[in-house]
Order: sequence, then C-alpha cells, then structure tokens
Amino acid sequence: MTGFKVRKYVIEVPTDGSTTSSVFIGNEPNACGWLLSLSVNLQDGQFITGNLRGRDLWEDNRRGVQFDDWDLSRGGNLFVPYISFELSFQDTVAGSGADISEIRIVARSVALGTQVDHYNSILYGTAGPTAVASGATGTFTAPRGAGWFQANVGTAGGDWDVVSRRTPGGGTAEALAAYNIDFGESTSPDVGGQAWRLVGANGTVLMTNNHGSAAGSAIVYWRYDLKSLT
Repeated sequence: MTGFKVRKYVIEVPTDGSTTSSVFIGNEPNACGWLLSLSVNLQDGQFITGNLRGRDLWEDNRRGVQFDDWDLSRGGNLFVPYISFELSFQDTVAGSGADISEIRIVARSVALGTQVDHYNSILYGTAGPTAVASGATGTFTAPRGAGWFQANVGTAGGDWDVVSRRTPGGGTAEALAAYNIDFGESTSPDVGGQAWRLVGANGTVLMTNNHGSAAGSAIVYWRYDLKSLT
C-alpha cells in the first residue's frame, strides 16, 4: 500500500427525491481500485439508495459499468475494483419532510499487485414491498448491475408463483426459472423464495398471488458484486 492516496468527501442527500451530483473518484496512476469507508448520518424518514458507475480504459466508452439502486443506511467498507468511478445517491422516500442526511466517504487507492482480502465488493438493494391483489401479478425490473435476486413475501396472501425472465436485446422474454412459495409447507432457507438466483439480461421478476380473495405484499431483494462478470 506504499504511496496510496487518501481522498475525503461529504455528500448531503436532499429530501425531495432528487439525485445528488456525482462524485468522481479516480485518475490515480497505477491504481487498480479503491477502498471505501462510508459513514451515514441517516435521518428519520429517509431511505437512501446509491448508484455507482465503474470506469476503465475502454475505447469510446462513456457509459461505464452501472450498479444502480443499492441500499445504504449505516455505511461500512467496500472495495471498488475500478481505476475510477462515480457515486451518486437519492432519497427514495421523497417529500417526507425529514432532515437532510449526510454521507461521509474516505477513499484510499489500491496499487497494482496489492492483495485486498479484508474488504468485500457486495451490495444489496430492495424493491417493494408492493401490494399484489388476489390473482394479480407484481412485476419487478432488475436495476442495472444487479446479478442475483431473492423473492420474498411481506404478507402472505396465498402461495405465490415466481417467474424470472430475461429479454435479450429487448426482444422476446424468456423464462429462466419458475417456482412456487408455499406457506403451507415447511421450507429450508435454500429453497423456495429464500435462495439467491441469477438475474438475466434486461431481467424481470414476476410474483403472482394465488390466494382466492386476500391481497398480499411482495418484496424482491437484489445482490450486486462489483467483482463479478455478468
């Protein structure tokens, strides 16, 4: 870690739902990534999500690799395996009247050849809970960069059918997985809705409430790995 650089940032997240200005971190010679330490002063009434755009020396690439809508509530440590990247944040409970939350970030560059084994590169996001009427289907679109999903239910309704689909190139939707969450049976954590499953290209998750009369609520969790290739 000899010669690493340290940069510090303070970001205020507005309460109106608007996205903060992007913070650019990078352009450090011989860096292969950055170690981030984040501390969040989260105010009551706010729910913050973040966006990260990874950049490298790709020819004519202005968009980078995007990881959108991951949750941030208390902070922690994160390894970002890109030579430069941008961060932005937003409050998804817009107009709550809460005070402005503050995010403090310390970024430390990681030199080429440095082994990083004490920071992970995993982020998580949440979609829902979404009310789903009896016999209806809730549709959840995967955010950019999400590699896995986990389907869960906030209120049961009946049993639930879950279908994961991909739409390559915006064409015809293809089913990748279909299964059922049944509250009448005992299930272990690695089956039913509790397992992490891959998200396909332009992925969506459909959750159908099979109860004959009662509404329920559906939740989908997203998992991001900045070091994975999807």
